[in-house]
Amino acid sequence: MASEPPADTTDGTDAAEQEQVKHDIAGFDKANLNGFFVQSRNEEFRLNIGAYTQFRYNLVWREIPPAGDPKFDSGFVAARTRFFFEGKMTDHIEYQLRFNIDDTGTFALYIAYAGYNFKNYHHRSANNHGAWNLRVGRQFIALTREDWMFPQDLLTTEFSAVDQAFAVGTSDGLQAFYGRDLGRIWFALSNGSAGGKEDFPNNTTSQGFLSARGEVQLLGDDWNVFNDLVGRKGRPLGVLLGVGSGYAVTGPNAVAFTPRHSGQVTVDLTVGGDGFQAMAYGMWNWEAVGGVRSTWGFVAQGGYFILEPWQVYAQYSLVHPGQIDGLIPFNALTLGTSAFPFTWTNRIKLSLEGALLFNPINSTLVNPNPVIGWLPADAGKQYSIRAQLQFGF
Repeated sequence: MASEPPADTTDGTDAAEQEQVKHDIAGFDKANLNGFFVQSRNEEFRLNIGAYTQFRYNLVWREIPPAGDPKFDSGFVAARTRFFFEGKMTDHIEYQLRFNIDDTGTFALYIAYAGYNFKNYHHRSANNHGAWNLRVGRQFIALTREDWMFPQDLLTTEFSAVDQAFAVGTSDGLQAFYGRDLGRIWFALSNGSAGGKEDFPNNTTSQGFLSARGEVQLLGDDWNVFNDLVGRKGRPLGVLLGVGSGYAVTGPNAVAFTPRHSGQVTVDLTVGGDGFQAMAYGMWNWEAVGGVRSTWGFVAQGGYFILEPWQVYAQYSLVHPGQIDGLIPFNALTLGTSAFPFTWTNRIKLSLEGALLFNPINSTLVNPNPVIGWLPADAGKQYSIRAQLQFGF
């Protein structure tokens, strides 16, 4: 799965299908969820081509909207469309180019890295004897489990408010990975949340960001259980503990009063099994502004397949402003259901969810926007209903 965890190769395909793909020089790879591919006859060179989009219809009610705004509003949102080109040049050299079109139609280079695999990692911990690689370029930085996921592999239709407020996202830099048996770890040196949004030499918030994330399976030995946040049927029981931390220093062009030092610590626990997955994580953020000022967030969520292909899910998210004066906590609850037409991919699904925001969003750390689904409000609660069609290849 590129810079995030790899795609699940265990659901909905048999050994004969996977063996046939190995001998084709072009086709559609259902086993590894890589979409269409072309490869050399000796399987040494390969290019996977894929894309997906998320198309939504939002309905939002505000108890007390800003002056001049209606209490009820609705409309379509094309949240994101992504195209990817990824593959290998020999078993040691990998690459990925990923492009994103956001809800405003802005086209951007999202991921562009080359990697070197010093040892192959089969993602079956009991069968590997240690593996590690190094990636250089624009990529997702391993820190929080939610931000490490593809949007297509989320439990809900969108990243939580905690991720919206605090996640690093894609960054430019170097990232090393090592995995063995029941544990794996990433180390990265990057420019942090600036990512590709600013260019040398006129960057104002570009940072030196040092980060690490470690994961250990407390129960089970199959990493595929944790490749998404969905929890497909047919997976063995597993428990995953993850810890991540990062430290940032602002660059010399930072504007006045920008914190010179900041950091983040996150801890997450995931339980997955046959048709279910539950996750909870907390995040503490600090920045040096005279003294140390803290903010924090918490997410708890879970989903269960009541029958194939229907899943029900719930999520609670909290974004707390800590010691920032004049702001209040963000509290939201989401309940929903999704249908997955195909057992071998999360890329195609239909979702319907309802949500309640308990606080006026303008007084929180979370920015209202069409993608997150909440509208500006200075007072009162908000209610929303969201329907999403997610599809691609």
